[in-house]
Amino acid sequence: MCLFLIVDDNEIVVDSIANWLNRAFDNCQYIGVSSGEEGVDRARQRDVDFVIMDVHLPGMNGMEVLQLLRKSHSA
Repeated sequence: MCLFLIVDDNEIVVDSIANWLNRAFDNCQYIGVSSGEEGVDRARQRDVDFVIMDVHLPGMNGMEVLQLLRKSHSA
């Protein structure tokens, strides 16, 4: 089973992506969050396979989130 993390401050976008994922993949789950900080926290709590993220987020922007995720998940 794959796990997607969707980070976007627009709930409609998160729901749209989640609906598409549910139709496109038989065996996947998703976590939808509305801020970069929450995305980093969730990625630290769960082992996510894919991240779909907006660059323009309130507070921490998408590039900052990407840098933190890369640091915390580097091998």
